[in-house]
Amino acid sequence: MYKDTIYLHTDNELEDFIDEKREISFFSNKKINIFDLNNWGLTETGSLAHESGKFFSIKSVMPSLSQKSILHQKDIGFLCLFKTLINGQEYYLLQCKAEPGNKNKFQWSPTIQATKSNFSKVHKGKIPSYFDLLVSILNGTKKGKILSDSLLPEQGEIYWQKYNRNIIIETDFIQELDGFKWFSKIQVLRELGKLSEINSCLRSILSLEFCKPNKLLATNPNFQTQLCNISQGNKGNFELSDCLDLNHTDNGDLCLLKKSDDLIVTVVGLEVNIDGREVGSWEQPIVTYSKESTKVAVRVKSNGIGIGWIWSINKQAGYLMGCKVGLMELPQAHRLFNSYSDLNPRNISTVNLPEEGGRFLHVNNCISFFEIDVLNIELVQYYLKEDENISILTDYESANINQSGMLEMDARSALTLMPVVYCD
Repeated sequence: MYKDTIYLHTDNELEDFIDEKREISFFSNKKINIFDLNNWGLTETGSLAHESGKFFSIKSVMPSLSQKSILHQKDIGFLCLFKTLINGQEYYLLQCKAEPGNKNKFQWSPTIQATKSNFSKVHKGKIPSYFDLLVSILNGTKKGKILSDSLLPEQGEIYWQKYNRNIIIETDFIQELDGFKWFSKIQVLRELGKLSEINSCLRSILSLEFCKPNKLLATNPNFQTQLCNISQGNKGNFELSDCLDLNHTDNGDLCLLKKSDDLIVTVVGLEVNIDGREVGSWEQPIVTYSKESTKVAVRVKSNGIGIGWIWSINKQAGYLMGCKVGLMELPQAHRLFNSYSDLNPRNISTVNLPEEGGRFLHVNNCISFFEIDVLNIELVQYYLKEDENISILTDYESANINQSGMLEMDARSALTLMPVVYCD
């Protein structure tokens, strides 16, 4: 399939490039008390916010059960991937981007990864590279073909109703600025196979590129209506409250969520110094986990050919409709496999994927990939009919709900990794 690919950069050149960035760039973090952060503090109403009123704030969720507090970022961010064709082959312009929470300092990210605070220069730094070109394409003054444009959700246990605009644009070949490289499609897949080299924002947007709706695979034309009904039934009664409960602080850290006795999500303060960013130094709150969280992705095959996925309907305080479609939690998957052992689930791979380092400090999420092989999809639907929180969707349906913003971040990563893990 890729025998005629022209490599603008060899794999070794790309690897040497990011390794050199990591070696020569100054990069340091220091954890500090979250209430001692420069330019951050408690507002009159009791939330933790930046003095500009921009970036994001931390507020309480009511009623306060396991979810103690949550990040609130009103503005929609931009994740944009530029794509071009050379001799009929697909190439993507990736950015080598440093983030304070990255264990490996630099990762490959979308061409543009920016919040409104970034591109409106609240931080008094430079505007993100290629952002002016993006604006010109969107308003029609410069040439570009919009291939995908979807509002996709951030994690509902971390953010309150937060979305990013994920855009893929086909352009003419454009020159690489410093820190940017054109990758062939096969090279992107190879980087995905390394797991830690590509950030979660790029995995998110690639789910739109690698998993496109194919109407030939549709089996249930009413699935979107059914999901909307499920969403309405699961819509929570959570409300946002400005006043933080400071009883949920410990040594200058603030508890966001207690998922279990040993899995606690907190926000800590971080002093950051990084070369090559729009701003070289700053202080910010950042999210950390007490241990890795494990989710389960289940691919459904028929006679060895992938036809769909088993998804969970996941309720989170921060989701606009109360829930989204996503991966199963590990105990949930174990119950399913134990109840229907004749499905013969097979563990294909277990991977650790880095969270976005601008908001998460050294956080990896573990995804355990399984597959089941059945005669037909109706057999799996029969097994799952007793559990309204678990559904099977064809590839077409999964791609469609992804485009409509109903698929969780981890589930989008699973879609993107499908050709790497399952060789579909």
